[in-house]
Amino acid sequence: MNLKTQTTIINIISKIIGILFLLLAIIWIGGIIIVNILPNAYLSYLIIPAGMVLIMIFFLFSKKTNLNLKKGLTFFTTLIIMLMVIGLNYAFQTIGFLDNLNFLPYKTEKYYVMVLKDSPYHKLPDLNNQTISINQLKTTGLTMALENIESHIKIKKIENINLNEAANALLNQDVESMLIEQSYLTILKEENLPFASLTKAIYSTTVKIKTKSIVKKVDVTKEPFNIYISGLDTYGTINSVSRSDVNIVANINPLTSKIILVAIPRDYYVQLHGTNGYKDKLTHAGIYGIDMSVKTIEDLLKIDINYYVKINFTSLVKSVDAIDGIDVNSLYTFTSQDGFKYTKGINHMNGAEALSFSRERHTLPGGDRARGLNQEAVIKAMITKITGSTIITSYDKLLKALDGTFQTNLPTSSLKALVKNQINHMPSWNIKSFNLDEYYEKINKIRTDNN
Repeated sequence: MNLKTQTTIINIISKIIGILFLLLAIIWIGGIIIVNILPNAYLSYLIIPAGMVLIMIFFLFSKKTNLNLKKGLTFFTTLIIMLMVIGLNYAFQTIGFLDNLNFLPYKTEKYYVMVLKDSPYHKLPDLNNQTISINQLKTTGLTMALENIESHIKIKKIENINLNEAANALLNQDVESMLIEQSYLTILKEENLPFASLTKAIYSTTVKIKTKSIVKKVDVTKEPFNIYISGLDTYGTINSVSRSDVNIVANINPLTSKIILVAIPRDYYVQLHGTNGYKDKLTHAGIYGIDMSVKTIEDLLKIDINYYVKINFTSLVKSVDAIDGIDVNSLYTFTSQDGFKYTKGINHMNGAEALSFSRERHTLPGGDRARGLNQEAVIKAMITKITGSTIITSYDKLLKALDGTFQTNLPTSSLKALVKNQINHMPSWNIKSFNLDEYYEKINKIRTDNN
């Protein structure tokens, strides 16, 4: 190949690379601005790479540029383009992830029609003109499920005070059937062995229920705010309702870089919001949806909860594995019921180990309260890992891991503001943990000191 031909080829390639470089540079800089997680001071540094882009493109397009220099610039620009493509991938993943976190305007519930196992009823039409036992606390989901059933058959509704009364009505043959939501069915099968062995489901219906946003907005970079962390006892996607096994309120103060975690035992008996008389376990509030849990805890602690974060078993396992494990401080040496061994002090845990550590209570002194402290220890370890510099290497895996298994009503703009503030100031967060009893002691002491 003669020099003239070689020069022509290099010029064509360099121009193609230059045009591609310019287009990617515009998209890349635009993507950074759109994602909006870099502090304004950092944006000024974009002037330098923008200037370099223009200079490199000038030399790539200039006929006067030395052939060897043009070869070198073409090769170097190709490497930069590869890095820019990787960067754009991160940017688009971030945008997609943030978009998926938006508040879902609905929740799904699944209801079953239960009958006695030895009854003559095998399918829904068999119950025409028969009786069905329902919980007296009529939810939107229950009403929709009943409407679905009544579109197929005529049914006589018998209202009961609570879940156990409704179940006993069926077992005692006072009614022919019972309508029950999936989560409550799981509870009955765990706590009432006769019900589990003596009944069967002959029909199921899934309903989609509209929900309202319960966000209480604040400037998350200038005002303290409360986030309710709800951990559902399920695997898979996050848009269904279930018991909330983890109930932690995080008070975050961006001005002092302090986080206070308050764990509330799942079996704490509370007055569900909007009800009177009969109290129920806090974990059961989750069956009625995240809004019921939020409002019930607001009533209990007499605070405003600004935002919530909802996760489940899958969320925890995937996110911990995505960041290559976490270092968790255990207060005790014990072996969980899943067979994992933990020693007093720092333990490096993968996702499965962190989940088992968070769920264990039977082998721990203090039972449910000790479990709450373990859950707080896991959250603390995750915050420490995620806010550290090593998260950069796990960023891609973390976004993929959390996709579809994590939900929050924290506005995207607020989340970006938090990230921007973290990048700008890189504060070292001081995280303290309390169980509910310790929280009350602390609040009472503050009130006493102020009087």
